[in-house]
Formats: sequence, C-alpha cells, structure tokens
Amino acid sequence: MRVPGSSPNRLDASRAQPSPPCLDGPLANAALTTDRVVDLARSRPAAAANAAATERCCEIRLILHGQCRLLLAGHVRPLGAGHVVLHADDAPGITERSDDFDSLVVRLPGATVDEVCVEHEWIKPEGGAAFSSSPLRPEALQRFLPLCELVGRELEADSAPPEVLHHYARLLACKLIAALDHGILHSEPDAQTRCFARVLRYIDEHIRHEITAERLAQHAGLSVRSLYMLFERHAGMTPKAYIRRAKLEQVYVTLMDPASRVANVTAVALEFGFTHLGRFAELYRQTFGILPSTSLKARQGGDRAD
Repeated sequence: MRVPGSSPNRLDASRAQPSPPCLDGPLANAALTTDRVVDLARSRPAAAANAAATERCCEIRLILHGQCRLLLAGHVRPLGAGHVVLHADDAPGITERSDDFDSLVVRLPGATVDEVCVEHEWIKPEGGAAFSSSPLRPEALQRFLPLCELVGRELEADSAPPEVLHHYARLLACKLIAALDHGILHSEPDAQTRCFARVLRYIDEHIRHEITAERLAQHAGLSVRSLYMLFERHAGMTPKAYIRRAKLEQVYVTLMDPASRVANVTAVALEFGFTHLGRFAELYRQTFGILPSTSLKARQGGDRAD
C-alpha cells in the first residue's frame, strides 16, 4: 500500500504520462492505490499449502503508469511506465512512487523462475533484483495484458488444475524476464559453469553417501528439472548417471591404489553405496573393460612383485 501524497517517499508526477493501459476483468477491480497482483506463487492445492507458504517467491513488476525508484546494489534507479522489475521476496524493491503510480505484479514460485532461466540460458542477478533498461513498447504491453487477464480469471475461478497454473507461471516468467536486459543476461557462460562446479564439489565431498537428484537440486537452488538440464548441457548425461560414474571411478582408484588397505571387492562396493553386487560388477566391467576382482588382483600382484 502507498502512503498519502504528503509522504517524502513520493515522486513528482507532474510530467505528462500516457494513460494507463485498459484492463478488464479481475485486474481492473484494483484501485490505483494498490498493486494489481497475479499470484501464481500461492495458487497451489490445499494439501500443499504449508509447503507453498515457505517456498521462495519472486515478483516481476510491470509498471503501467507513473514513476518510481528502485533500490539496487546501493544505488537508486528511476523507472517509469513500461519498465519491468524483478526481485526476490527478500530483496530490496521499489522504495518511492509517484501519486499516479500503477503497476501489475506477477508473483511466481522461485523454482519456476530458476527453471526458466536455466532453460533459456538467462542468468539471475546475484543481488536478487534486475530491471529493464528501456520500457516495453506500447504494442508489446497491450499484447501482454490480455494474457494476464486470462490468468487472473483462472485464479479467480479457482478451477484450473495445477498443471495449467504451472504452464501459466512459466509462460508469464518467459515473457517478462525476456524484457530484462540488466542483471539477467544472455551469453554469460561463467555463471552456469560456476553453478555446475558447486554441484560437482558437493558430489565429490559426499561420494560415499547416497546422493539424490532432489538433494542436489536443493543444494544448487534449482528445480529438479533445471538440474537435469544443467547436467545435460555440461556433462551430457543425467545426474544419476554422473553420480554412478563418479562412484565407479572412486571404486576403481581405491582398488588400484597400492596404498589403500582393501579387504575385498565387496567391502569397497558397499562403501560407495553399491548394494547389488552383480549389477555393480557388470557396470564396472562396462565402464573400465575389466571386472573389479581383476583390478584388485592386478594391484595385489603388483604388491607381491614389490
């Protein structure tokens, strides 16, 4: 909610502005003193209400009319009609607004925003906020608003299945994030590389434990789907296949290392989580061309020769 016009945190709206875009349906019911909100972050079934209440959310704001200031990385950025602003729930947002300020806010699950960014090779801003350096063209704005109206009606009717709402969330995220060219950038390879490197370090540090895709996604701050796309892009395989190969390589190194004290193949296999020994032996042979028992015998033969 905005404070009265006498508040110091107000902007001068005397400069001529175009009329705000015309909205119909549920979004038109919001007065100019409140934000129009399409809340897809809380549109989960009742059974998932508790989980949704604590999930990280992002807000993407489309400024329809008036002026505002955005606090970003300690600097104040003036923005006007047509600009798009993204920020996380816990990130600084708009600090000042003109009396005629009007905006449309789309609230999305943080995991959906992460998923869209990975899929399109967009890089989320490390500071938690971003803005478009230039406003949307009026015709682009008018094409986008009917979609928001459609989603608003679906939410008001409360009849759309979760799969449809997830589709809407992805669609709105794609359209709005595509307008951002400051903070979320194409062709910034190091960011995804750093994320993938963090995941690989986690695997290395927990190689003797059970590692699931869900746990890796949580560690990386991604959805499971985005994690699979990250591994496909950087490793050419699924997370499960990569973890299995990494464990097999550690078994190979252990069996072949003269300095390791290994009682038998079974002990090493179990140490790295391979409980089905027949399947483990076949995977080992497919990967290294020999059976694990052959590796152990070769190492023991070397020990005797020394």
